Amino acid sequence: MEEIKLKLSHFLKRIDNQWQQLSLEKQHQYLLTFFLVYSLFSVVVFIKIGFDVVKKKESIHVDHIKQPLQISKDANSVIDSSSTIHKNSSYEGK
Repeated sequence: MEEIKLKLSHFLKRIDNQWQQLSLEKQHQYLLTFFLVYSLFSVVVFIKIGFDVVKKKESIHVDHIKQPLQISKDANSVIDSSSTIHKNSSYEGK
């Protein structure tokens, strides 16, 4: 972990030195270009979100709720699926 920190620290110092060696005009030009590209991407994303919100979507189709009870072969007995408990023998005490 320390080796990674040292490599990262060395890399960041080298990048910082290269940035400091640039003239102020070049630094200003790079920052302005970065800001304009960032702004352009932001505007494109906002326009895309606006189109998605405005675009008419299909309405939600509502169906009847299916019966949760399972009807067994006997006409008189109805089995509720929520009341059936399947026990796992590995969790039961012996």
